[in-house]
Amino acid sequence: MLVDVQVADEGEWTIISVVGELDLAVAPRIRHAVAQTLGPARLAAGPPRVVLDLGSVHFIDSTGLGIVLGALRRVRVAGGVLRVVVVEPQLTDLFTLLELDTIFELHASVDAATSAALVGDSASAADRDPRHG
Repeated sequence: MLVDVQVADEGEWTIISVVGELDLAVAPRIRHAVAQTLGPARLAAGPPRVVLDLGSVHFIDSTGLGIVLGALRRVRVAGGVLRVVVVEPQLTDLFTLLELDTIFELHASVDAATSAALVGDSASAADRDPRHG
């Protein structure tokens, strides 16, 4: 099974793209990509704007969900915004079933994620709800 994690800059946004499965095996690579994105050199340019592109992910387990939640926490602690691209209907349903669609800004493509307006300095339900942090 091909699993790949890539980091690329697109304008003001850093895109972390994941291909394959988001599970225990790929978790360290995603943690590393998030840490790389939040490094001192990048933070000097301003609050991070990150898109986690799961458009080519067809499976995510509980470890993978934990990684996504951890990425959100780290980006927000750095004063930034994280948007998630989800294409696979099963994953969209999973995010909805677990009410993660109330925590994350979900988008159908990287273009949609990077072109959507920043609302309220990234304030969302998770910012106001201490259970999500």
